[in-house]
Amino acid sequence: MTKTAVKMPSSACMNYGAAKGLQNKKGRRVIRKNNHYGMTVPKGEVIAQSTSAGKHLMTGDIVYVSISMGVEQTNVPNVQYLERQNAISALQSAKLNYTVKEEESDTVREGLVIQQSVEAGSIVDVKTNVIITVSLGKLADMPSLVGTTLNKARSEMAALGFENVTYTGKYDAYTAENVIMTQSVPAGRRINVEEYIEIVYSMGKMPVNITLDANGGSVSTLMMMTRVS
Repeated sequence: MTKTAVKMPSSACMNYGAAKGLQNKKGRRVIRKNNHYGMTVPKGEVIAQSTSAGKHLMTGDIVYVSISMGVEQTNVPNVQYLERQNAISALQSAKLNYTVKEEESDTVREGLVIQQSVEAGSIVDVKTNVIITVSLGKLADMPSLVGTTLNKARSEMAALGFENVTYTGKYDAYTAENVIMTQSVPAGRRINVEEYIEIVYSMGKMPVNITLDANGGSVSTLMMMTRVS
């Protein structure tokens, strides 16, 4: 049988049966090989062929075609209450896209996932976007404490839920005793109630110790002290 060169037709958008019939008419054999997932090619249609359309093959030659298995699907993992990065890693491993939102929460610790937009266990297309909402923890506005009394500052901070506060006393000749002088977080800033805060209050004027020297004279000794509570 004399072989002749025949231009290769395109099998795009054909199912396997149609592609095989087209090639058989041209005197070529068709073998199905290496099927692939296809994001844009419907399941069952030709996604690739071994020889590009327009090139010439001889009659009797073999054409290999790959058939689309459709869009790959995946199982959505349960990422609720996971740490942000662990949740992201789980979604990436499942070949899913993600968007992170942040939201205050009085019940879920900072950095943990509060909820996810696609229910865990759902079967979806790969690259489906899953929105995860990550907790900012419990937030509160830092009050203005400078100039207030120590007792009032303690009460206000406790009422707002701040849990990690240190009160440091320092001597100061110009500020009345037990009056707040500085705060490490500016007033008005919204922060997590677990963030560390230092409040410095006045212990009043520094006391002086009077001692007698060997000649009966007096010597003044300043007491450099702070108090932390």
